[in-house]
Amino acid sequence: MRIFDFHNDFLLELSGDKKIEKYINTKIKDNKVCASIWASNLNEIEAINYIEKLNKLKESHKNIYSLVEDCSFLTSQNIDIVLSQKIGLAGLVWNKDNNLAGGAYGQADLSEFGKIVINRFEENGTILDTAHLNEQSFNSLLKIATKPVVCSHTAFYNCLNHKRNLKDYQIKLIIESGGVVGLTFVSEFLTGTKVSSIRDVCEQIVYFAAKFGTDNLCIGTDFYGTKHLPFYLKNYADFENLKKALTKLGFLSEEIENIFYNNLNNFAEKHFINK
Repeated sequence: MRIFDFHNDFLLELSGDKKIEKYINTKIKDNKVCASIWASNLNEIEAINYIEKLNKLKESHKNIYSLVEDCSFLTSQNIDIVLSQKIGLAGLVWNKDNNLAGGAYGQADLSEFGKIVINRFEENGTILDTAHLNEQSFNSLLKIATKPVVCSHTAFYNCLNHKRNLKDYQIKLIIESGGVVGLTFVSEFLTGTKVSSIRDVCEQIVYFAAKFGTDNLCIGTDFYGTKHLPFYLKNYADFENLKKALTKLGFLSEEIENIFYNNLNNFAEKHFINK
């Protein structure tokens, strides 16, 4: 069973190159991962240094893809330097408003500079990640985006009313753009509490499949980005538990393989610039 994880924060959470190498070689193994740089607490120099570090990591590990989360460090002076790094995916914000757009817990819309950044990313081949955008900024981005957009890690609003979760019309817009959606394992987005189970993950998958089919659904775990993961779903080996649960619910092996790997892999092969 192969897994392509749309969102994993191990790069910033594991201190030291040896720990990072060990994690890739022993935990990720032959799976693929979009390694996220959560840049909210990084200054301009730190963010660029991490992007350079991630690019070096990609050179030696072909199963690692690049994702920058919260591009508030971008300025008109450094954007060319950042774009030269050929980032695979980029999310404009985290949960708060920044100089580019409005976060999930904020009120702002896209700024004029944010619109420039969107255009520059698209020209560069970087895929825009809508995760963490508030609804207003999401809608503004979809109005000006000319290429597929994605959401790397989210859950679904009709399953749980949460500001970080996508509403049906937002999912529809992403799919219509040619993009894909990553279901996260963050318990707060699944149940509204710090506790969740595989059953809660399955509920989200069942909902998405019933409304939109399984061709545009992926998994964006947010491993290392949260301490509150579902019981028995803490690492990639535990995906066997999720597979068994989905099989009992009537999902075909092909559908499960598509959700776990093929949907995102097909999208990556077509659209990611770092591969």
